[in-house]
Amino acid sequence: MLLLFLAPQTGHAPPQERPRLNDLFRQAEQDMSTDRAQFVHSLQRLHTDEQQMTPAQRQRLLLLDAIQYDQAGQSEQATRMYKSILARPLDPLNNVRARAALITLDMRDRKYLEAYSMTNTLIEELPNIKDQRVKSMIIIVIIRVLLNKKQYDAALEYIDQLSRTATSSRTHCVADVFRGQTLIYRGGTLASVRKDYQKAIETCRQADIPGFANGLRLEWAGLINSEGHPDRAIAFLRSIRAEIFRTDYQPHIAGYYDALTSAYLQQGKYELARKSAQAVLAANDPKSFNWTLQAAYKALHEINEHDGNTAAALAMYKKYMEQYKASVTDAKAQALAYQIIRQDVLTKKMKLDELNKQNNILQLQQALDRKSVETNRLYALMLLLVLVVIALWAYRTKHLQMQFRRLAHYDGLTGIFNRQHFLDQANRVLRRLQRTRHPACLLILDMDHFKRINDHYGHISGDVVLEYVARVCRDELRPLDVFGRLGGEEFGILMPGCDQAKGIEVGNRIRRALAYAAVELHEGENITVTASVGLTTTEMSGYVLRDLMVDADTVLYEAKRNGRNQLVAFTLEPEATAAPA
Repeated sequence: MLLLFLAPQTGHAPPQERPRLNDLFRQAEQDMSTDRAQFVHSLQRLHTDEQQMTPAQRQRLLLLDAIQYDQAGQSEQATRMYKSILARPLDPLNNVRARAALITLDMRDRKYLEAYSMTNTLIEELPNIKDQRVKSMIIIVIIRVLLNKKQYDAALEYIDQLSRTATSSRTHCVADVFRGQTLIYRGGTLASVRKDYQKAIETCRQADIPGFANGLRLEWAGLINSEGHPDRAIAFLRSIRAEIFRTDYQPHIAGYYDALTSAYLQQGKYELARKSAQAVLAANDPKSFNWTLQAAYKALHEINEHDGNTAAALAMYKKYMEQYKASVTDAKAQALAYQIIRQDVLTKKMKLDELNKQNNILQLQQALDRKSVETNRLYALMLLLVLVVIALWAYRTKHLQMQFRRLAHYDGLTGIFNRQHFLDQANRVLRRLQRTRHPACLLILDMDHFKRINDHYGHISGDVVLEYVARVCRDELRPLDVFGRLGGEEFGILMPGCDQAKGIEVGNRIRRALAYAAVELHEGENITVTASVGLTTTEMSGYVLRDLMVDADTVLYEAKRNGRNQLVAFTLEPEATAAPA
């Protein structure tokens, strides 16, 4: 909520009270971004002078109270206060700050339709805003929403506009922090981002609000670690620890421990990584869903798996999958909200166009007496134009519906079924097979050492590998086979009408095809990848998909433990059947 701290306002108290009140307000607005305990104390001092305040100053104090409740996690109380300000705004700055806060709360509570709708209203109002402070705040809101939607190029355009029009050191600080974060999100490297990072840190230091840059500092630590320098990342994190904890902002504290966990894992220091991951959990609400919790559970799964604690590893994996599913659902909700708002904008534009066309028709009708023949031609042309517009609108609407349906059913990277659609299709096929008592075979394929590929070659190269794996699998499968990405580097295959022998044959063909061919990552740079496969059949596990997946997952872990790059088939005997590497 950086923009809430940007523009200290001036009230209209009596001359003898005005300097003192203004000083108290400025101090409180500075404390909110640097020292939460001091911020609460500053608010208490302001409340002692509330009787001497003007209505505008009381509303300014109400805004600060709402921010304090927001920081304390009491979002319902904060929301009521923000809406109270919007119901009777006494200052345009208060109005924008309250709307910005509500957008942030809606984004945090996953109310994307409300957040995007309010942001769209701000975008429409922006060209008509004359007050530069208000304009800067609106631009900051737009930037934050664009970053959340991963529209980095559009965000950079608004960041450039914010930098050009900034009238205070605080606004320059926020603009530079946004620029550094956006460049990192776009895949920047230490070398390419270093200059912008250092500029942002120095700008915020000169503005006397170094705490604003904490988010960028954590992104910088992650970038150091991702480029293979865990020692440097840990040293850097230790150097900024005091600044991170001084603001008592829990998302930054969780991000701090997440960065430590990643660095310790890269060093192979599993016990230190465990402590850091547990600290991430402690900094979060256990009932919430966010990327730090997802990363922490995944790390704890890897740590327990490394220690041989299978039960704990499985428990952490389940929690990780819960977080992963929530993130997928959240992404779908964002996409749906974006499409709804976009469609609403298009509809409004079409209504405006339609009104303009109707106005033209009325003007043409007034000229009927003078040029009846010409008017008839124009009317026919206008009618045809309306029909074309309606047809185009219907086509575009249908196209958007089909596009969204594809987003809901297919994995955006590989083009195969996503997890939910795979589960739906597999359940449907199994129910049909159960009625006819025909067999089926389920394979779960998991890439070996995929994390090393991401860590060594980068996530873009990891995406290339996943696309390659999907192509290889499709080449070996039939059109009637159900094939989908279960998450991360894990794929699921359901083959109707196949017994165990046929499933082993197909699974080994896929495994060998991966192992014997190199993947081209960059020009002149190739790597070889392998995969482990767990297999079961309806004869062994029945026709319930959950049972099939549990049994296939069990033997998949056995394949991993036995050395990877092999297929293990589930059997009711004491030991599973392993296909040779």
